[in-house]
Amino acid sequence: EFQPMLRRIFLLLQSMYDELAKGMENQETNFDHVVSMDLNVNRFCFLCLRILNKKGYEDFKHTQTMFLLVTFLEQMGDQLKELAEYLTTRKISFSEKEQKDFRRVAGLFTEYQSIFFKFNLEKAVKIDSSYRKFHNEFENLLDHTKSAQHVRALLSFDILAKITAELLRTQLMMVL
Repeated sequence: EFQPMLRRIFLLLQSMYDELAKGMENQETNFDHVVSMDLNVNRFCFLCLRILNKKGYEDFKHTQTMFLLVTFLEQMGDQLKELAEYLTTRKISFSEKEQKDFRRVAGLFTEYQSIFFKFNLEKAVKIDSSYRKFHNEFENLLDHTKSAQHVRALLSFDILAKITAELLRTQLMMVL
């Protein structure tokens, strides 16, 4: 009951990333469909949290860690929704470089998702290294922005990358 819902959360988040990346690429300015996807992310996250509160996780000693992981997934959905709302209201378009950076952030999540259900330490190290590289280069991205509104949108990229890194670090508590 819990695992299928958790997989759906991952699929919904991946869809949100994909829709945002595709929309940025096509210079779209309406992301209302991405905003509405967060409602389903919230439903599944809150249902997972209720299950963890009532029954615990299948390996009970990891219940608190799973609770934290689901909370991070819900925060990621909220951040993706906020980015979509902001892009819709401000009609912001991104340069090719900025689109590439968003795809890097989406790629971090995709890589994390690939190891969530079948953990691989080597891939985890690679994901962490990719996150650190992105985070270090992020300041350079901000230096070349068009406006304050643009900076605010770009900060979402960094926040999403940080949430992915926190997901990874939290999962490490379970497997190591």
